[in-house]
Amino acid sequence: MTFTVRHPASWLLSLYKHPYHELGRTVRDLTGFIHAPWPTVGRERLGGGEFRPLELYQRKLDSYFELEERLGQAGMDYRFVKFEDLILRQQSAFEEVAQCLFDPKPEFEELRQSTKDRTKQLDDYKRYYGFENWRSELTGHEDAVNGEIEWARLDRFGYAPL
Repeated sequence: MTFTVRHPASWLLSLYKHPYHELGRTVRDLTGFIHAPWPTVGRERLGGGEFRPLELYQRKLDSYFELEERLGQAGMDYRFVKFEDLILRQQSAFEEVAQCLFDPKPEFEELRQSTKDRTKQLDDYKRYYGFENWRSELTGHEDAVNGEIEWARLDRFGYAPL
């Protein structure tokens, strides 16, 4: 089993720009979005509740940690892979994940072209995430983001407040 984690502020910005299962969102500015309720869908297994976006992130992370504990108790193999490593260190991320896969492809093949935006290449993403350029898009929102996250639980991934 593999869990993918991402810096919560980067995750927030991605959800804002590319909302999934958008159920009637009316807030269009980032300030409002940070504080607005986000309705969940059944596959998220949160009882159809509504959560502020970073509250949703925290709930997801909590569920990963709960499952991690149960997998550990059952002696089952699992890995956490940082989203940023999938971009910046594709081969080493693949090698880590491959240990949990059944019959993975023997030769690694780097993904160079965006699967979502044909105008972007891997180097574009490496610059954006490697230099954490997304942080500039959250200027003025640091306190709102930092106050929503249990940062101590993210130390193991090297994530720090804005």
